[in-house]
Amino acid sequence: FVLSMLALRMQRLRRWHREQEEKRTIPPWFLDLMVATSKRLKLERLPAIVFSDEVASPAVYGVFHPVLLLPAHSAELSREEAEHVLMHELAHLKRGDLWWHGLLLVLQIFYWFNPLLIWARRQIKHVRELCCDLTVASHLREKTMEYRKTLIDTARRLLTESNEPALAMLGA
Repeated sequence: FVLSMLALRMQRLRRWHREQEEKRTIPPWFLDLMVATSKRLKLERLPAIVFSDEVASPAVYGVFHPVLLLPAHSAELSREEAEHVLMHELAHLKRGDLWWHGLLLVLQIFYWFNPLLIWARRQIKHVRELCCDLTVASHLREKTMEYRKTLIDTARRLLTESNEPALAMLGA
């Protein structure tokens, strides 16, 4: 049951992704910034990018074909804020977080009845986010305070916007 629900959600997410790709184009400056940021992080492969009004916060998903989901207003961010967002999301790719997330999902499929695994997945998710923040901070060094400000602004925006439940649960 858990496997079929996961497959159904992934199928719907892929279909939604294709629809969104057709609607929007990536601003050239944003693509240039993404290439520069990926080089800075020594990332070998760039994810596909999707801007959407239905996404409340930046996220990356897809183990084999990563996709970077960004709120539509991300194209209006300052260059510095956009760099911070990109560094954080690309750090997930660099660190292999999507692979670990996939492994934990497979474990959850087989051990769906284990509440300890559910708790551990939540804790690991928090640790992954903290590790990404530390990765970004280690690259930014003296600009870490600006990165923290971007995190706070993003959190503030999330608290004031309503989220689409299916996309808000992307990591679930």
